[in-house]
Amino acid sequence: MRWSDLFTVCSRELCGVNTSIMNGNEQAIWVGCFHGQPLCIFSTARMIVPHFDHFSGSTNVCIDQNLSTINGDDYLDLRVLCERPLSSEALYELGLLARTEDPRVILIRQGKERLSDGLLIPWS
Repeated sequence: MRWSDLFTVCSRELCGVNTSIMNGNEQAIWVGCFHGQPLCIFSTARMIVPHFDHFSGSTNVCIDQNLSTINGDDYLDLRVLCERPLSSEALYELGLLARTEDPRVILIRQGKERLSDGLLIPWS
């Protein structure tokens, strides 16, 4: 099963200089059902290099892809909103499902959890 089998993108924004191609500077909102409940998932590409992370979404300022590749790779931050909290195992499974569509490192978290509280899904 793939991510796109369960989730549909309902909003997508490409940022930076070259927005005509998929470039990692992307923010999207996904909707779908997982483990019997509806989910809304906000995905944001963020920089791995900590001192550049503020450029990748927290201030609604997007970075150019060239800056991203010079200063470090990005990772995918998935913020999951749902009625009932998901278990750590379900979050991990959801992160692995996201990996079927995106090869980046994935950080998955629930609701208003901080980035530092998220579950890291490293490269395979």
